[in-house]
Amino acid sequence: MRKLVIIITCFIGVILISFERNKEVSITMNAPDLKCIQWIKQKHDSTIEQSIAFKAILSSDTDTQNIKSAFHEMKSTFKELEFIYYYLDPQTFSQSINGAPLPKLQKKVPDMTILEPKGLQRMEEMIYGNEELSDLAKQVEMFIKNLRTYNGLINQQYINDPIIFEALRYGVIRINTMGITGFDSPGNPDLSLKDAALFFKSYSAIISQYSEFIPKEMLEQSLKQSEKAYLKLNDGAFDSFDRFDFITNNLDPIWRSSLSLQQRLRIELPNQRFSKLQRPVNYEASSLYAQDFLNVSYFSEYTNEKIEDQIKLGRSLFFDKRLSRNNKSNCASCHHPGKAFTDGLPRSKNLVDGGAGKRNSPTLLNAVFAERYFHDMRVDRLAFQMDHVVLNPIEFNTRYDTIISRLRKDNEFNSDMIAVYGKEGITKNTITNSMSAFIASLTSFNSPFDKMIRKEIESDDQSIIEGFNLFMGKASCGTCHFPPTFSGLLPPEYAESESEVLGVPNRSEEPEHIDPDLGRYMNHILKEQAPFYKHAFKTPTVRNVKSSAPYMHNGIYNDLDEVIDFYDVGGGIGLNLDVPNQTLPAISLNLTESEKMNLIIFLESLEDNPYQDIAP
Repeated sequence: MRKLVIIITCFIGVILISFERNKEVSITMNAPDLKCIQWIKQKHDSTIEQSIAFKAILSSDTDTQNIKSAFHEMKSTFKELEFIYYYLDPQTFSQSINGAPLPKLQKKVPDMTILEPKGLQRMEEMIYGNEELSDLAKQVEMFIKNLRTYNGLINQQYINDPIIFEALRYGVIRINTMGITGFDSPGNPDLSLKDAALFFKSYSAIISQYSEFIPKEMLEQSLKQSEKAYLKLNDGAFDSFDRFDFITNNLDPIWRSSLSLQQRLRIELPNQRFSKLQRPVNYEASSLYAQDFLNVSYFSEYTNEKIEDQIKLGRSLFFDKRLSRNNKSNCASCHHPGKAFTDGLPRSKNLVDGGAGKRNSPTLLNAVFAERYFHDMRVDRLAFQMDHVVLNPIEFNTRYDTIISRLRKDNEFNSDMIAVYGKEGITKNTITNSMSAFIASLTSFNSPFDKMIRKEIESDDQSIIEGFNLFMGKASCGTCHFPPTFSGLLPPEYAESESEVLGVPNRSEEPEHIDPDLGRYMNHILKEQAPFYKHAFKTPTVRNVKSSAPYMHNGIYNDLDEVIDFYDVGGGIGLNLDVPNQTLPAISLNLTESEKMNLIIFLESLEDNPYQDIAP
């Protein structure tokens, strides 16, 4: 009996010890995210303190150099936490913290509420423009107020392991698209690289909090990658910085290793947390320039079920002249597959009388990757584009009931639609859905440049590399044409399309006047009739640009030399045109002839049209 008591006592003791150990493990496993939250809170408090200190300097010191120095000290503190500020509240970040210094329209409100520019970029603009210190102080006060809105978000309720890793990885995307382009420091490009470098100090600090649960070799490799990226940016000179090398040998490896770390730590990925929620970015893409980096299914309106059949039907409709009133025109009339789905004309033909239409025909390659469609951004759904062609009196000039009646007489096509869409058969919805599926299938991310930057092919063509470095650096193209789409699809979330006011003239020879087309201002969306949208047009992709001449919304430039010259002089203002709300910096880029040539060589390396021989 005594032995039995001893055995039972020992057994209970083992269970209790095991429980205590498990309890310790449980507490330890929670420690990394709690330590990260504490680290973030300390950095956040420091950012607010630096902002308050900067405001105090404005009230006591009028020396311009001291003001600039204090501002950049505040900005440097902010930059260490920029990735988390953006991820926790993208809207506040873009509107009030560190968005472009341009007026915006407030979203999701019934009226047209114009938000005046504010935040770090506006402050920098004021400082270097020698504006009134009292106005600058008001900006700083608003900045502090908006920073404090994050106080309630920096806690365990909103921040956990998945959020921390997602914020870090979206921070990598931001460096790739904005940090190395000088996006938020156009007046201080060399400082912008040093600012971007600070992200990697934070990256290392965050990863180190998980050191207990990461194999030593894996941790050391990640920290070494981060340190190399930091040093390369911190020591870089803006104009000569090799962005191509930085992406291939620093950013892309960090993009991959950060995912491996998250998987090794068994921290849920976005598709595991939100199984039914599609997001623009494919979180598990193998490269920042992978063919599947963006999720087509997020931007399109089709489902994976019977998608190939939907695409086939859409392809047939694309070439079907029964969609037009006179049975003489189809989608390919303005979007030729062999011309990157453009038509090679300055302005597309009036399909009724053969005269010139209103605007240049944009490419359909990668057209799906957008929040808004058409040059004037008047449509927010891919399927709605078709309405503006079918009902347009100078395009198809017809009606859906006419089209449906014609198609239903085609027994084979009718049977195909029923096979895909069931009893619904041929309706406006199934027609536009099929067409949208086809257009969404026209993706193009496998150009010679893509293969080079993904290290799939070896190339000694330095002109492409130098052209890319110019595009993303000195020439400032990458501050509006963001990779990997090289369009106005705004990173790092890729959920918003941007427009720009360039001051495009009405002709390419003197005397030039600004083109009378008011663009977005007259897109028939009442909320967008804001003065700063006059002459604004959607920022298009420059992929397949070699095949899509002529250029601009009105097709006035016949070749890329003319386009680059236009940007080089500073857009419309550089041509001495009156462009009150030009968003393009109105200063010369001072590009040399060899730099212009390399830019063109890079742009031409983005050619990739696997659909040029496509037929119904």
